[in-house]
Parts: sequence; C-alpha cells; structure tokens
Amino acid sequence: MGMGKTIIIVVAAIALIGLVMVGGCFSLAIIGAASDSGESSSSSSTSVSKIPSEYILMDYTGKTQSSIASSYGYNTMPDSGKVFLIVSVKLENHGYEEFYVNPTNFELVVDNVAYDPDTATYSLDGYIDSLTLKNGGKTSGVLAFQIPKDSSNSYSLEYNSISWTDYNILSSSDILNFQ
Repeated sequence: MGMGKTIIIVVAAIALIGLVMVGGCFSLAIIGAASDSGESSSSSSTSVSKIPSEYILMDYTGKTQSSIASSYGYNTMPDSGKVFLIVSVKLENHGYEEFYVNPTNFELVVDNVAYDPDTATYSLDGYIDSLTLKNGGKTSGVLAFQIPKDSSNSYSLEYNSISWTDYNILSSSDILNFQ
C-alpha cells in the first residue's frame, strides 16, 4: 500500500472516530436538554450528581373543569368535546439574575400534543401574570388549557423562554432525585 493511501485511510479513520464522538456528545446534549425542561427525571438516561447552581423550580398540579366562572358574572364554556384543565403553577428563581415569566410561554403537553393557554386564563382569580423574577423571587398562579375530554390523565407543563439563556427548569421531584 502506498504512502498516499495510508494517509487517506488514517485521515478517514480519524474523521469517522470524530463523527462518532461528536454524535455521542450531541445525543447527550439532547438528553440533557430534555431532562432540564422540567420533564420527569425518571425517564432520563443521564445521571447528574448535584443540583445545578442556577435553576428555576417549577411545580404544578391540575384539575379539569367543565366551565370557568368569571368574576364578571358569566361562565366560559370550552369548545365542543373539550374540558378545561386548570393548572396551578409555582415558580422560584434559584441563582439566575432574572427570569422573565409570561403566561403565553407555557405549554401543556397531553398525549404528545402541545396546547397553549386559553384566553379563559385571564378570567381566573389568581392567573399567572407577566413579571420578572429576580434571584430568590417566587410567584404562583393558574393557567387554563382546553384539552380533549377523552385525553389521558398524564400531562406535562413546559416553559418556552424567549431569552437567549438556556434555563435549568426543575421540579421538586428532580431536586429530591439529586439528593
């Protein structure tokens, strides 16, 4: 085998190894991003040994309702075949200088379908409002989503920040898993 062919084979082997390594790193980044988005850490295949120095704690619960009574004296009904899922959410900023909160940045995922908050959110007492959480700041509020009546009871709440910062969004169960 000539010297030129040997060099080409060695370069090709190095390039192949580099692609495999970059592909592996890219996959880990995707898995890490998924676990940082507030989804259950039990489905994550990465192992993190400590709580990040900066994170947003997001906890939530939900309940279905067939209508929303407004403080203005009228009831808002969901579209045909749907119910309202009222989600109570608590947010805490741990370590970031600022975290911008806006109700339109939330998304509810039910049966692999993402839903935006319904305008009926603004008829609820205590709806989550637009604000900036400074480091150590806390807020809570409610959001309304219209989901199909026959959907599963399993759902996740996600927050899509419009910031350039890639926030670590964790739940209390994520924190317990770190300890």
